[in-house]
Amino acid sequence: MRLSIILLFLLAFITHSYAQICFSPAQEIYPQAYGNMVAKTDFNSDGRLDLALGVSNKIYFLTGQGNGQFDTLSQTLLSGIPNKLAFGDFNHDSKPDLAYGFKSGAIEGVAIAWGSSSNRYDSLTEVFHSSINCAFCIIDVNKDSSADVAITNYSSTVWIFYGSTQGAFKTFDTYNKATPGYSVAIESGDLNKDGWDDLVIGNGALKGSTFEGKDSITALINKKDGHFLPSVSSWCKGKISEMYIGDFNGDHNPDVLAANYNSKSTTVLWGSGGPAFFVAEPIGQLTQYYNYANIADFNLDGIDDIAFKRGDTSTIQVIVMGGTKDGKFADAQTYPVSGGAFFSGTINSDSLPDLGLTTGSKMQVLYNCSATGLETQTVNAFKFFPNPSAGRIFIQTNARIKDPSFEVYSCNGLLLGKPQIERNSPGDFTLNLNYSPGLYFVHVYDAENLVFIQKLVIGY
Repeated sequence: MRLSIILLFLLAFITHSYAQICFSPAQEIYPQAYGNMVAKTDFNSDGRLDLALGVSNKIYFLTGQGNGQFDTLSQTLLSGIPNKLAFGDFNHDSKPDLAYGFKSGAIEGVAIAWGSSSNRYDSLTEVFHSSINCAFCIIDVNKDSSADVAITNYSSTVWIFYGSTQGAFKTFDTYNKATPGYSVAIESGDLNKDGWDDLVIGNGALKGSTFEGKDSITALINKKDGHFLPSVSSWCKGKISEMYIGDFNGDHNPDVLAANYNSKSTTVLWGSGGPAFFVAEPIGQLTQYYNYANIADFNLDGIDDIAFKRGDTSTIQVIVMGGTKDGKFADAQTYPVSGGAFFSGTINSDSLPDLGLTTGSKMQVLYNCSATGLETQTVNAFKFFPNPSAGRIFIQTNARIKDPSFEVYSCNGLLLGKPQIERNSPGDFTLNLNYSPGLYFVHVYDAENLVFIQKLVIGY
């Protein structure tokens, strides 16, 4: 009997602590959004998500309106075809510059499109080129507030190009044979939590190396002087194609997600707070081949979640991290979409990270309608029924709120108004919502404090 009570208590705790993640069906919001790759920033410092979209030999720049829509700002012609985009302020002028990887014939390289006060990107500077595949990431190695570029390629070499206030890269460092295999991906993060950016490199298997026949990841720890300590490598299951950094178990140590090429799994390598990583079994919920991912805290519970996009079909698979901090992922959810560049960020004004995809003719958005940390704190305090409904909603609450108020928001975060309230008895209310069929959110306030969010479906 005592054991049963303990088990019930633990089950209740786990259920209470997990905030469910969900997204709306895909919606088209910008019918002429061209792009096979995407990077995000805030061009005009208005707090809204802006985008750069790369396709063919062009980059389109879009400004977000905060209501689910984007306006075309400008476009820039390139000498090569872009294959990766990333923003950073390389000359410390408070204007985001765009680094892009490019391919031109047999040459691959990295170049910079410099930002300006007019938000145009017409001035271009080539940083690096090579006859073999290369990868890059943005990093501030020496903490001088000018972003730097870290580049690697199949030669197992890492180059650091240092940004400067002069609008050019003042110098570079070279780390030869930094990895035990040919390098295919590189990312930056503070692995040992000392406030300085470190590097993580994903490597393919190389004959004659320490990890012969096996892929690996390599950590380069910042010496706090703009240079790196000797590298430390860890074995990684699978064949690495993409790599991402996040905290997937809530221990505040950066972990690495390695997307496995042409495989139905990905591998998480758990961070140790230093250069070494603990190898985990590949994530097993995926049923198809997935090559691309986005990392975000979709339910605002303090633990990073993962959204995968299948690289060759029209399916997104969302895998979420539970609130138990044990490194397990919740059951996968699948959302049909059109293919294209894949990104996450708040497209409307509700502070929840949404998912977006762009193709050659349209942009699609999956709006985040997750239960947030607010909802888990009062998980049993409110009951809304029926849901779905025809618009008349009954609310019961045991929360100690003397005079609650309500606001209704659309799926894309627009405030629609304050609904009519019928107070039936203490803790018992009725809302009359005269809206067209669709997905809505009701915010509950105690005085001016938001205490609860409820997702409602009307008319279905």
